[in-house]
Amino acid sequence: MDSDRFINTYSLWKEGVSCHRGTMNQKFNSSTTPSMVLAGKDLTGKVAIVTGGNCGIGYETVKALAFHGAKVYAACRDLDRANTAIDVLRAEKPTAQIIVMKCDLSSLDSVKQFAKDFIQKEEKLHMLICNAGIMAAPHAITEDGFEQTFQINYLAHIYLIHLLRDALIASAPSRIILVSSEIHQASSISRDNISAEYLSPSSPKLFLNLMAYNNSKLCMNLATRRLADMYRDSNVSVHCLHPGGVDTNLFRHRYILQFMGFLGKYFIKTAEQGAATSVYCATAEGLENKSGAYYNNCAECRQSSKADDEQLVDALWKITQEMLSNRI
Repeated sequence: MDSDRFINTYSLWKEGVSCHRGTMNQKFNSSTTPSMVLAGKDLTGKVAIVTGGNCGIGYETVKALAFHGAKVYAACRDLDRANTAIDVLRAEKPTAQIIVMKCDLSSLDSVKQFAKDFIQKEEKLHMLICNAGIMAAPHAITEDGFEQTFQINYLAHIYLIHLLRDALIASAPSRIILVSSEIHQASSISRDNISAEYLSPSSPKLFLNLMAYNNSKLCMNLATRRLADMYRDSNVSVHCLHPGGVDTNLFRHRYILQFMGFLGKYFIKTAEQGAATSVYCATAEGLENKSGAYYNNCAECRQSSKADDEQLVDALWKITQEMLSNRI
């Protein structure tokens, strides 16, 4: 492993054990679970979508929302694996309304078909939780011509938000939740280098898999700022969050990260705990007037200076629109 990759691997490990930047008097903390966030709440009549809802944080998010009355659509790449996982929740609570639908974020056609199928089933959408992602995956180009980490973690979610715009507005007040990471602070994106090729490198020679993850997460923070402005008059709020260092299969592509995760397992969150901030951002009262904010441990907190850089926000959005220009 070269020095740059080691530094980023260490940063990721450190993120899981030391990141806590909420306020001292906040109600929740790193041990909070979704059931604590939702105590006493009834989500009956609410409709939610969770991408990557068959495992990890997404699975726990689906469980929490559905077990508190919401109708939840788990948008997943592999239907067989997803149904196997969700069947466990259905057995645990037969009254839970959980619908599994195919949504492969590495294919924009699949994203479009998912949105079309969803709109045929539902007129309303109160919570869109953009959770799915990959980390430290090898360089690969999707059928759409984009680097896979960038497309799966960021671009496909922006496309999904666009496709579901009318449903979100019709359901207002509604919320869009973008799952980012504190590791966005280690992104190498800058005003000087931001470009389509830098964000989505066509060659593996220009690709560092851990940095690609960092960069995709900064994109989520930057997009939150732009989307919050776009939807402000529609009463659709947009929130971005760090779930914490979480023990999930996100580390599956790199054995060194699996090993570090094993060493740090007593210091990082469970998947259930990791879902708490997603559930909080989707359901907590009083967040409608805080659109564009960034959260950690169920509390608003500071994000990196890059994430607040309006020039980067504008540059990223221009590139994003150009990449999706033949679809929107």
